[in-house]
Amino acid sequence: MTKHIVCAILLSLACPAVLNAAVTEEYNGIQVIEEEVVQNEAAESAAPLVAAAPQVQNNITVHARPEPAEVASAGSVLLETSQIKAPSAAGSTTLTPLLGGSQFQGPWSVNVRNQYTFGLALDIPVTKYLSFEIEGGYGNYRIAYTPNPNLLVAYSFNQFLLGGNAKVHLTSSQSLVRPYVGAGLSALYYEGMSRMMPDGSRAPYEHVLGAANLMVGLDVKVSESVSVGARGAYLMPLINRPFTANAMGASGLQAAPGFEETGFLNASMFRLLGSVSIAL
Repeated sequence: MTKHIVCAILLSLACPAVLNAAVTEEYNGIQVIEEEVVQNEAAESAAPLVAAAPQVQNNITVHARPEPAEVASAGSVLLETSQIKAPSAAGSTTLTPLLGGSQFQGPWSVNVRNQYTFGLALDIPVTKYLSFEIEGGYGNYRIAYTPNPNLLVAYSFNQFLLGGNAKVHLTSSQSLVRPYVGAGLSALYYEGMSRMMPDGSRAPYEHVLGAANLMVGLDVKVSESVSVGARGAYLMPLINRPFTANAMGASGLQAAPGFEETGFLNASMFRLLGSVSIAL
C-alpha cells in the first residue's frame, strides 16, 4: 500500500515536467518552420526576374510562367515602340521666309528700280523628289522718267505676288544639299501706279496680270529642321498684259496714251532671293 502511494506521488510530480517539455519542444519546432518560410520568401524576392527558357525535367517540358511585373514591363516596351514614328521619306512641310531683290528687263529697266522684295513660301512634299509650293511676296519699286523735257514723273508703287509652283528636287529629302528646279503660275497685282489724265493731271490706278514662274534653287541643311539657301526666278507676263504698241527704236515698248509707264509690265523680270526653310 505504501509503494502505491509513493508511485502516485512521484507520478503526479513528473507529469507537469513532462508536459512542459513536450510543449516547449512543439513551440521550438514551430519557430524553426516559420524561420525557414521567411528565408525562402526572401531568397525568392532577391532572385532576378528572368524569363526562363523551357526546362526539361525527366523528359517533361516545364514552361516558366512570366510574373505580372514581367508582363507589365513588356507591355510598356511595346507601347513605347508603337508610339515611335519613323521619319517620312518625303520629308517635312517647310515654311520659308524669302528676302532679296528683282529687276525688270527691257528698255524700262533703267527707269524702274526695286527697293526691296520679300516673301513667304509653304513647301508641301509629295514624294522625296517632288514638292508643291505656295508662294506669296511683296515688292516696292521706284519709277522715274521724263515724258517731255519739262516734266519729271517719279513715284513708288507696290507689287503683290501670289502663286503656286511644282518643284523637282535633284536629291532626296535626307540629303545635306538639295538643288531643285521648279515652274508655276503667279498672279501679280500692281498698286499705286500713276497715269496721265486728259487734263494733264495724274491719277492712281492698279493693274493685275498673270505670269509664268520658272526657278532654280539650292538648299543646304544646317540642322535637322533648318536649311538655308537661295533661288533665282524668272517671271514672264502671259495674261492680261497692258495694251502696248511697238514704237521701235530706243523707246522700245510704249503703252497706250495715258499709261506710258505700264510698258515695263510687258517685260520679264528676274528675281534673286535668299531663303531660310524651317520644318514644321
